[in-house]
Formats: sequence, C-alpha cells, structure tokens
Amino acid sequence: GGGQVKADGTFELKGLSGTRLFRAFNLPNGWMLKAVRVGGDEVTDTGVEFKPGQHLANVEVVVTSRVTEVNGSVTAAEGAALKDYTVVIFSDDPQHWALPMSRWVTGARPDQEGRFQVRNLPPGSYYAAAVDYVEMGAWSEPDLLERLKTSASRFTLGDGESQTLNLKLTLTQ
Repeated sequence: GGGQVKADGTFELKGLSGTRLFRAFNLPNGWMLKAVRVGGDEVTDTGVEFKPGQHLANVEVVVTSRVTEVNGSVTAAEGAALKDYTVVIFSDDPQHWALPMSRWVTGARPDQEGRFQVRNLPPGSYYAAAVDYVEMGAWSEPDLLERLKTSASRFTLGDGESQTLNLKLTLTQ
C-alpha cells in the first residue's frame, strides 16, 4: 500500500505482512530513489520481511536530485536511422535481473524523432540492446537478457551521470 509523507518527513504504513519493497512514486521531476535503509541496513532491492502486528521504526527512504539518464538513437545494420524499436537496458549483474520491481532492468520506446530516453537507473554497470520488438515487461525475463547480453553495448552510469548511446538494431532471438 501507499503512504503519504508528513510535513516532518515521517510516514506510516499499516497492515503490512510478508516481504515488501519500498518505492518512491510521484517524486518531483529531477528526483529519484537512491536507497532504502532499515536500522542502517540497505534493503532497497531485497525488501523487508513484515510480521503481523510488528512495529518497525528507523526506516529511511533516501531520494536524490542526482538522477541518471541514458539517451540515444538506434540504426539498422546498414546505418539507416530507425524510429521503431525497443531498447532494453539491464544491469551487468544477473542477480539484479530477477528482483521484483527491479530498478536495474527497463525498456524504452523511441519518441517521434527516433530517440530514446531512460532516467533514474541506479549507478552501476549496464548492457543496452536495441531490438525490433519486445512486449512491455517481457524485458525483465532473465532468459531474454542472457540472449541479449551477447550483442549488447556495455556502459557505466555514475551518480548523477548521463550517457548517450548510439546502438545498432539486434534481431530478437
């Protein structure tokens, strides 16, 4: 469930049980989730196990204005600019691929000029592959990512960094 942040920066969520991930939605433009910590432990991608009736304090949700951005274009093998494709960007660490609601794997379609843009990836090392078509959400399937990895471009994103990629279209396998 969702919760509202109060004026003093605190929030309260009730009725949680099982493993839950914290995500920050509806942040102002130019802000992204940086980390979630419980009692000082990093739990952004692993989540927190809640037991019925448990009261959990010391949850810290950290946001940052140092957003990451990846943008670029895609060309066909013969060099012609394309306007219809899907870019799949995914961590070079396969452990990030199967995480629920993974911040480390995403897909993007081009705008009317044929350029793509992805924001708010965590800093790290990534692969990017341009394919003719991938059904929305299917880009999070580890088998597909493993196949795409062989022909993908590799790049690194630092905290608050932007990268521009010029990718070649890869045929989906």
